Amino acid sequence: MVVVLLGCLGLTSGVTLGTLFPSYDGARYHVPAGLLLPANSPHSASELVIMTRDNHPGVRVIAFGGHCQGCRWLKRHIGFDATGSLSTTEQAVDLAIREVIAANDGKVERTWPGEIFRLPPRHYGLSGYVLLGLLAGLSAALGFLVPPRSRMTRT
Repeated sequence: MVVVLLGCLGLTSGVTLGTLFPSYDGARYHVPAGLLLPANSPHSASELVIMTRDNHPGVRVIAFGGHCQGCRWLKRHIGFDATGSLSTTEQAVDLAIREVIAANDGKVERTWPGEIFRLPPRHYGLSGYVLLGLLAGLSAALGFLVPPRSRMTRT
């Protein structure tokens, strides 16, 4: 009886969650890009990141190669990435790159876009919530029904 009761409770909570939080229909994309500063750059990569990082919410700006010995080009590399809808993330990353170039007095050796890829959907549909709720209710019921084993061993 407990299994049926908690199974129905989980099923009901799954239907409720599925109707309150409908499926996310918009596609999400990950947009990476990179920038290489010239060897005679007026600012270091870490200085430029500190100057521009907070101006672009949603865009992650990273200076690479902080502790790399012998790889000078890596210390001049700045990475950008954002996740969201394709048009807004591309615009945000492009704007962040332009601001970094402007902060470096227009001096840049090379920029390159990364491979844009689509991320899987974040949310379950109504049937996914119902299934998860049912599984949660049944597993809780089984947890109540199956008694825990004693950890003491008989001698």
